[in-house]
Amino acid sequence: MGRDYAPTDLVHAVLQVEQMLTTGGGWQDQVGGIVPGIKRCSSAAKLPLVVETKVLPISAETLSLLNRHILLVYTGTPRLARGL
Repeated sequence: MGRDYAPTDLVHAVLQVEQMLTTGGGWQDQVGGIVPGIKRCSSAAKLPLVVETKVLPISAETLSLLNRHILLVYTGTPRLARGL
């Protein structure tokens, strides 16, 4: 029904769309939503942009501690990176 994309390909595709829409957004939100787990991400400040992502291993104990202390709050207020 659909197409399969590698996470890296999807990150870069979404970045291209954001740039076409001139939202001024970066790649950090895409990586956070597409690549599971705790990760380290980086990119050199040059074109073409290449985002490198490394998933960091964490223990079950650390994951449990994080799950008990992290809270995500949705405000419903939209924002664009170019307005920050």
